[in-house]
Amino acid sequence: RELTSALKTGVLGHSVQVAAGIELSVPQQIAFQFLAPALRSVDAPKLVSYRARRDALIADLHAYDADIVIMESPYLSTAESVHSHEIDARGVSFFCARQDAKWLARNFPFGFEGAPFLCPIQGSEFGRHLDEWFKRAGVSPTIVARFEEPGLMCEVGEEGLGIFAQPTILEDCVLNRYRVDLIGRAPNISLKYYAVLRDQRFSHAFIADMAARRTDAPDTLSVGGMLTSTGRGHVSQPHTAVSRLEGRA
Repeated sequence: RELTSALKTGVLGHSVQVAAGIELSVPQQIAFQFLAPALRSVDAPKLVSYRARRDALIADLHAYDADIVIMESPYLSTAESVHSHEIDARGVSFFCARQDAKWLARNFPFGFEGAPFLCPIQGSEFGRHLDEWFKRAGVSPTIVARFEEPGLMCEVGEEGLGIFAQPTILEDCVLNRYRVDLIGRAPNISLKYYAVLRDQRFSHAFIADMAARRTDAPDTLSVGGMLTSTGRGHVSQPHTAVSRLEGRA
């Protein structure tokens, strides 16, 4: 309500509070890339961010308790004041702990057969896309855990408990934040997120700035619809500890 009033009067500043709801399955870095332009503007509003499940976010949007919600799948509303924007995550990148990266990168994607894999929670769009990709690739990894929170999945993957996937747009972030390496990419996975806003005029500043900040996807080598690693990311020598994948040749 504060946001709508400010737009009508033309006064938008720190006194205005903007509530942004983020679905639990959406990586926080995806949400940040969409919300950051507003925080950097001269008349930046006061941002209140929270995470919740999809049904709760939609209820908040219609109750005017949320001005923006960022979700994993599109939301179609008949309300004229509700506007959706697509966020292209540019495919999927696969990571694992460094001691297993060299073998898996060399055998991507067929090295996934039987390998421990960390997946998004069942019913999620990301999880559905990965299941379909496994079928197309002809591999059946062993799903050892499923996560609703992407950050926790990365933490577990860093400990060497399984391969995991993240949107390619977050590739550099994952490599810089966690002790993992890139083992391959799948650009043919059409992974997208959706920002739903209460007012079209307010959304324009977000979309224009985000589009201007986008860069091209990393250089890749496509092989039969799949992707092999081109050496991006650090690949260390095999760890002295016994790897879960050691001996698979």
